[in-house]
Amino acid sequence: MAREVDLEAFAAALAAGGVVVDVREPGEYLAGHVPGARLMPLSVPAGRIVLVIPDPALFEVPAWSEVLEKVDARYGTEVRLRSEMTAIDGDARELTVTDHAAGTKETLAYDLLHAVPPQSAPDWVKTGPLADPASPQGFIAADRRTLQHPRHPEVFALGDVANLPTSKTGAAVRKQAPAVAANLLAVMKGAEPTSRYDGYTSCPPVTGGHPAFPGTFRACVTPA
Repeated sequence: MAREVDLEAFAAALAAGGVVVDVREPGEYLAGHVPGARLMPLSVPAGRIVLVIPDPALFEVPAWSEVLEKVDARYGTEVRLRSEMTAIDGDARELTVTDHAAGTKETLAYDLLHAVPPQSAPDWVKTGPLADPASPQGFIAADRRTLQHPRHPEVFALGDVANLPTSKTGAAVRKQAPAVAANLLAVMKGAEPTSRYDGYTSCPPVTGGHPAFPGTFRACVTPA
């Protein structure tokens, strides 16, 4: 059974480096909590959570990455940056995580695995004349503003298959589509494409049972 302490003993333990675990629900936590307290709701089964990401940061926008770092700290999530799952043994319920920065490998046991395969263009695009040589994934080359192909001016690319310096989201497509439509019509009439895509995208990560933050930014990765 947990032992109750008074505020004076609590403050002393905190000053000595004690860790505060808040077992309330996320909404209650957000309404007010002890600074630095870790959120571990009783409604969520206790366990080890490991997040493996191939990128050097949790999010490409530094301001949002800092927010996510705090969220992971609250939940006690172990983050593996510049790393990938390189092998899995379903029968043994084990997987291998390779740290590309350190050149090391780690074997982890799991009860629940959520794995996302690397994104890539379809093979027929990757090996075709429209692929961008600068894209290891074989995405289609496109001007970042007009979305016109640099070698085939009658071709425009948008969405997940376009090699653009912005996140591939539905929000991005919503802004790309009007530019492509206007520029395609212009080229069909013999004119130059003048409509511009400003790099807008949005991918709001859910950080709890209810809260989320608006991960909205442009190609220059500045929060919009």
